[in-house]
Amino acid sequence: LRGFERQAILQLGLRCEGMEFASEMIVKASMSRLRIAEVPTTLSPDGRDRPPHLRTWRDGWRHLRFLLLFTPRWLFLYPGAGLALIGLVQLVLAHLHPGGWGRWPVGIHTQLLASACMVLGYQTMLFAMGAVLARHCAHLNTIHPRERWALSAARGSLLPLGGGLATAAGLALCGSLTWQWGSSGFGSLDPETAMRKIIPGVALLLMGTQSLLASIYFAALRSAFDSRRPVTAGADAGG
Repeated sequence: LRGFERQAILQLGLRCEGMEFASEMIVKASMSRLRIAEVPTTLSPDGRDRPPHLRTWRDGWRHLRFLLLFTPRWLFLYPGAGLALIGLVQLVLAHLHPGGWGRWPVGIHTQLLASACMVLGYQTMLFAMGAVLARHCAHLNTIHPRERWALSAARGSLLPLGGGLATAAGLALCGSLTWQWGSSGFGSLDPETAMRKIIPGVALLLMGTQSLLASIYFAALRSAFDSRRPVTAGADAGG
């Protein structure tokens, strides 16, 4: 059971229509710093003989999906950035010290794992940006000041520009290895030398294409939300 002041709840702008409406009320009330208190209540069986209409997996996933939109920084952005940074540092060390850096492993197997960390971390960061954008487009709440950069990146030209540069760099690395292979008559290449070029090249290709596709998806997401907004009389007359 919940009791609340009508005007305070109306100002929260609650929008969910399913079972997650209860979670939205608590989340937005907490973010708006409304006073929340628990009052002891005695509950009695309702006496209904029908089974509950709550569906565990479907409604549970809807709740979880909604809550994830409100935690993009700590759940996706920071872990993803940390994972990508670890992979990037390892790749740089492998490039600067191909013969080894003390007892730190810089072989091609470690380099392959580092590239996977970098790609996975970057994917997680893109997901955080998408969560911020979706929450903003759906008017679920105001954007936190520390999340404005993600909104600007998702709406600006940074993703397609950076994606194009990363894709070009990846193609250049893979192309140089292909040229070297062709110059040797397409014979056998040294695996260590070849993998040190192909691993970062493929990683850049993946991250570049992900950036380009993410920019297209974010634009489609904004268009989908904009198309659902009612057109005002002034805008209709102007069109």
